[in-house]
Amino acid sequence: MDTYPPSDAEAVLASVRRLLVDYRRSLISSLSFADTLMRELPRDPYTWATLVRYWAWQEMKQRQALPDLGWSARRLACNGMEMTCGPYLVRPFKSIDAGPPAPGTSQVKDRYWRQADRHDFEQGRLFGDASAPQGANLLLDWAVDDERDPVIALSKPVGTWRYRGKPQLEWRHTIRFGGGDDDSGLRWTPSEDDGSGWDFGGQIDRTEIASDDA
Repeated sequence: MDTYPPSDAEAVLASVRRLLVDYRRSLISSLSFADTLMRELPRDPYTWATLVRYWAWQEMKQRQALPDLGWSARRLACNGMEMTCGPYLVRPFKSIDAGPPAPGTSQVKDRYWRQADRHDFEQGRLFGDASAPQGANLLLDWAVDDERDPVIALSKPVGTWRYRGKPQLEWRHTIRFGGGDDDSGLRWTPSEDDGSGWDFGGQIDRTEIASDDA
């Protein structure tokens, strides 16, 4: 089914390259921050995830003060974050069952996942400019590998789903980062992330079930 443009994931990647690199740097720092604080405490994945989100926002808030970034970020409820890069919005979440989380009961998240505001813009033809870039609402989900390095994927949701249900995504790709400090090595990782092979055998992370994000 034809969905809301853009459907070209390569075009999206080209537009948000700098944002992805900066967020990964912040996430690496945040993982170290959370691991250090939790080292002498009883294991608690919910507190750990909260600390990661908290410090990621602190890092991104400092980074966006730099000139010529091409992106901005704002804080949401429960240490959430929404990043704007041109016509694209990106919301980061901890991966759940090897993919992005469902929106839960939040009406704001429900509209974001369904691209509802984008459709409203298109139908209204704001300012009469039909050629204006419409962008998309994107989900960034991250996990941690055995080396404690972040694994980051970007996806475009086109609908909502229940917990442990099949994600309604136009596309999802894991991102491969180069070894340098710039975005020259950034590319999609070849994968079969077409939504057909999701593993939902894990536990639901209730830390991502938040109230409406203002």
